[in-house]
Amino acid sequence: MIIGGGIFVLLAIVAGGLLIARRGGNDDEKMFANQATMMNQMQAQNYQQYPQQANYQQPVAQNGPPVQQAVASVAQPDPGLEYYQKLVAQGYPHEHAVAYTQQYYPQFNR
Repeated sequence: MIIGGGIFVLLAIVAGGLLIARRGGNDDEKMFANQATMMNQMQAQNYQQYPQQANYQQPVAQNGPPVQQAVASVAQPDPGLEYYQKLVAQGYPHEHAVAYTQQYYPQFNR
């Protein structure tokens, strides 16, 4: 009696597993079919080609020598000076700060 009940439970589990696996396969096939249909529709669409923009800036003929545009020069910070000032701010004497700064920035003179 117990053996018969065990066999029944085992058969029920196998049958349930087969039904679940088979049903899942159908869903995957439907999903794939829907994706394939959507991809075919996307490929069939005609995409609008935008015209190239016209060149609105026409070159201007120059009479005379070329004119150079003035470029404002921006003062670049001196890394040696900044290093020296940090050392002095930390309490190093002037002579030591200059010596340490010249080790890393040989062009530094103060």
